[in-house]
Amino acid sequence: MKQYNISPLLKKEMFSPLRDPVLFKSVQVDQGGYAVVWNSEIDISEYELWTHGQTIS
Repeated sequence: MKQYNISPLLKKEMFSPLRDPVLFKSVQVDQGGYAVVWNSEIDISEYELWTHGQTIS
């Protein structure tokens, strides 16, 4: 299992809308499981999550 810290991404303009708790909580797994998505403009790939996520037990 991995945990991903999104805080650094919130500084980027593309991800800044995720500061809104309502939008942030609307996250979904992309069909096929290759990303997490919030809308048609904001997503994070599974590669990014796996590579930069922290392993947790």
